[in-house]
Amino acid sequence: MSKSLKSKKKLNTYLLLVVLIIAVTLGFLLAKREAEFAPEEKIKISGVWVNNFLKEKNLQKDYITLIQNENYHIFFIPSQEEFTISITSSPFEEQKKKAEEEFIKILGIDKVSSCKLKVGITTPSFVNPENAGVIYKLSFCK
Repeated sequence: MSKSLKSKKKLNTYLLLVVLIIAVTLGFLLAKREAEFAPEEKIKISGVWVNNFLKEKNLQKDYITLIQNENYHIFFIPSQEEFTISITSSPFEEQKKKAEEEFIKILGIDKVSSCKLKVGITTPSFVNPENAGVIYKLSFCK
């Protein structure tokens, strides 16, 4: 083998080693950065960091209520990582908009991030018969 070929192989080995070291270092730094932006007050659901609404909640239930009032009930089903917003008063569209705003406020996220979550919006037929029987998405998600 020529001296030139040996030098090229050695150089390629060194370059590969340098690239691996850089990749491992970047991976470590990115993981550390993600942890810095995810304090104990945040939890990750479907890849989205949200306010920890599970604090001091009974996790033995099939669902966890985030908020419930006379207009809507917003809850989370841990086994499915899914949120449900049930509109319990009229007019449907007005209450739906208020509930959506409250939902992103409670979770401490923006509209774009909320679209990455599994969210279904429903209403009972005795409250909004014309809107019942359909599972709606968040109005600002495509």
